[in-house]
Amino acid sequence: MMWEDFLKKLTDAKKQKKNKGLSVPTITLLIYSGAFDEMVGEFECPRPQKYSEMYNEVKKALKSKASLPSKKKDDIFSMSQIEGETQLLVWKQQVNPTFRFSFADHCEWSLKNNGYNPCKRGWLEATKKHENSAGSLLFETWVVGDWSRLPDDNNNVIIKDMLSRRKHLGAIGVITGVSKASYYHDGMSKEMMKINFFNGHGHIQDLIVWPGSDGKVDQFMQINAKKGKTGIIDVCMSINKKNGKRSYSVYSWHAFS
Repeated sequence: MMWEDFLKKLTDAKKQKKNKGLSVPTITLLIYSGAFDEMVGEFECPRPQKYSEMYNEVKKALKSKASLPSKKKDDIFSMSQIEGETQLLVWKQQVNPTFRFSFADHCEWSLKNNGYNPCKRGWLEATKKHENSAGSLLFETWVVGDWSRLPDDNNNVIIKDMLSRRKHLGAIGVITGVSKASYYHDGMSKEMMKINFFNGHGHIQDLIVWPGSDGKVDQFMQINAKKGKTGIIDVCMSINKKNGKRSYSVYSWHAFS
């Protein structure tokens, strides 16, 4: 069955009052989940745009004024906020927590525009060399897809490079949460930020943004590191002396949106 045939059946069912529970919200959820993709065939425009067109066609067929679902408290994006492919993929992960994808596959231009060299070697997705004014290498950032695949052994040569700051660890994805906290150190009250991140492969919790010498978090981070923002985050790895676990401090954040 093609999409036009399905719409005709909806129209006929509406006239005969036999829609069998196929409401606009139900059909729209199926549209954005990709359930009707085979009916459409080849997409001649970006997927989110086509889904929006299909949603409006269903509304017309069922003579409905139903609007797209509004954003819920824990959502990163609602259906009405989906404009690009990455937003659609993040929304799919909200609906199906087991869904995984690679941001790097959809953000190659943004990676290159920020000086990263896209590459697909195992869990490595992109690299960037940071040099001083004389052209000497300071450190290299490795953008990693699935962080759970990093070696567990802290004596591994790659992990040792990260712990010594010769390499930074990077991720491309979307900020899923930001929180602030205060703490007391060196005789003064200071603030910090914690960023939660989703990079398509999994959720990364508690990336720490430490304050500057004035005890305040950098204004750039406060303005640009917001829930729902997509971009590249660069962090430094260290080992927590109390529990022996790895912790991550944010070195830089480059937002795409």
